Amino acid sequence: MLYAIAAAVQAEVSTETYKVYVHALQHIPLADLEVAGARCIAEIKWWPKIPEILARVPNSPQQIQQREQLEAEQTWNVITYFAGGRQCICDGMGQELTEAGKYALRILGGWQPICDVLIHRPSADAVHFLKKNFLDGYTRHKETGGLLAPSREEARRLLAGLQGEMKELPAGVTGAA
Repeated sequence: MLYAIAAAVQAEVSTETYKVYVHALQHIPLADLEVAGARCIAEIKWWPKIPEILARVPNSPQQIQQREQLEAEQTWNVITYFAGGRQCICDGMGQELTEAGKYALRILGGWQPICDVLIHRPSADAVHFLKKNFLDGYTRHKETGGLLAPSREEARRLLAGLQGEMKELPAGVTGAA
């Protein structure tokens, strides 16, 4: 793969440089290196640096992060499309979102804050603030698998339900262990 890149970009590469590259890339499966090499030949007109090769390895952390960022941006664009009309037509739209999209939407407080900003107060600062928080929430879901404490409203409902159950306990049972 390295020789093919060198030939394609017409670079003279020393044996020592090849050794450094081989050492740096040895942990990557050969099939992935072949894909990265082909992409380097197609996309780069000079001898690539090691990070440039790594950026072209399929399923590398960089590739995954780029895909997730693109996915988050696309989800944000869908949300703003549906929320930005004259009326917020978002009822039922939440079912169409990925789990990360639902999580990020929940971080923002649901559809209403987005609709309020896009319809009633469409300032660039407010939209950028919402978008940043949405993208952060989307990324956090991808990183944590969606671990999220309940919202205040959910916590209130849960607590009220538990307090209701405590009132219904038989006489003599305190609920303490």
